[in-house]
Amino acid sequence: MKRFVLETYKKDDGSFEYNGWWEYEDGYLYNRVGGRHKADPDDEMWKYSKVVEAKDWLDLDWSCLIDNSLLLGWISPDGRFYGCKYEDHAKVAELYFKKSEKQLEKEGWVKVYYSSASRSNIWYSEGLIITEAQRIQLEKLGLEVDVDVCELIPPTQGCVNV
Repeated sequence: MKRFVLETYKKDDGSFEYNGWWEYEDGYLYNRVGGRHKADPDDEMWKYSKVVEAKDWLDLDWSCLIDNSLLLGWISPDGRFYGCKYEDHAKVAELYFKKSEKQLEKEGWVKVYYSSASRSNIWYSEGLIITEAQRIQLEKLGLEVDVDVCELIPPTQGCVNV
């Protein structure tokens, strides 16, 4: 078994900020892509961080990636929103949903992301087909849905239980 740390810091306002899961080994914390930093035992981070043992990265609880206060993320076919940070869509797909981005898109999920070209939040759905529940959620997020461009399908078709 490997030892993992959900690196957590307390912000000035009393809320907590997660810096993701790190593997702890020989006094260092390693992220999934090879980054590392020294694990200082006197760091305040240890007061708030969760330490667990697991076989692999995929065995960890990745709900720390979901933040519904954000306006970017994924919308399931039944309209549930899973907020994530700017560049975390692939990470959320792989680690939280255990699927690829392409799989989620093929299953009818809507990806809400920031476009640097238009300098605004936009959304993508494969074939521009969305459910009524997704349309409602997009509007709640302040995004326009041009029903003349999109094809709406009943919310019960293609829904995925998560």
